[in-house]
Amino acid sequence: MKIAPISNQLHGIIEDIDISRIIPSENPLRFSQMDEVDELAKSISEKGLLNPIVVRMKSESYEIVAGNRRFLACKILGCRKIVCQIVELDDKNAFEVSLMENIQRKTLNPAEEAQAFAKYVSTIGWGGATELSNRTGKSISYITKKIRLLELPPDVMDSINSSDLSTSTAEELLIVRDKSKQSELLKLIMNKNLNLRQTRNLLNEYRIRSENLDRLYQYNQSISKNEYDLSSVKAMNKSISILRLAMIKLGSVLSDFDDDCSNQSVDSRSLSNRVKNWMVYEILLHHKHLLHDQVDQLIREKHKQEKTIA
Repeated sequence: MKIAPISNQLHGIIEDIDISRIIPSENPLRFSQMDEVDELAKSISEKGLLNPIVVRMKSESYEIVAGNRRFLACKILGCRKIVCQIVELDDKNAFEVSLMENIQRKTLNPAEEAQAFAKYVSTIGWGGATELSNRTGKSISYITKKIRLLELPPDVMDSINSSDLSTSTAEELLIVRDKSKQSELLKLIMNKNLNLRQTRNLLNEYRIRSENLDRLYQYNQSISKNEYDLSSVKAMNKSISILRLAMIKLGSVLSDFDDDCSNQSVDSRSLSNRVKNWMVYEILLHHKHLLHDQVDQLIREKHKQEKTIA
């Protein structure tokens, strides 16, 4: 279903305005305005300007609210005037209209969208994520996740904008605090062409290796501690962490094995192989469950030990 431009929902006056009197927006949303402008100019020369650009009066000039690329395309064509919809908007409403227009036309890349959301919520402080959600129709979760992408280093953002890395995969990197480590993990993900599930397994392993194994799964309980008696609890904590790591590694093996089996060609001759693969998968899955049970049992034993030394 084609979405009507936001300009159709605004009240205003339609006028032909001299291009020389029109100025760019004070809060542009797009970094690269020239993208696809030549192609747009060709379309306008053949079919005309299908939708007027939206402007508001600014002193003796007219500031663009929505339609920067259409304006640039008309300048390339050498137009003296351009059809404009003149509206009365304050800074906040002008920004909202521009943002909604770009969202509807899907012209913003992930970095541009994230910066626009952050500018609205934090930089200028026009409203919170809830208000922005009401204005744009995007969920609060969607908005907050997009803003958090700005915490990633430039090389990760470039990979997202070029569609070499999916936004959902990039969001997984946010669990890593060190930006240099995020860049290293990005290279690994790209080189190995990891999917979302494989990326999660990789980051789980990274987290366990980088954190203190003694404290990773330690319960925050207020108990009286004796250095001598706590040695047994410390040993159990290490054992639990090691078993959890084994579970994650086995889960990664299962994931890779499942992907390999899914990519195999399906024919009658491979039926026996597929049965064997299924049997192997079930065996590995069974042992993963056994590890899970062993972890649970160790945790129960650790709780008993903690009670005896409290």
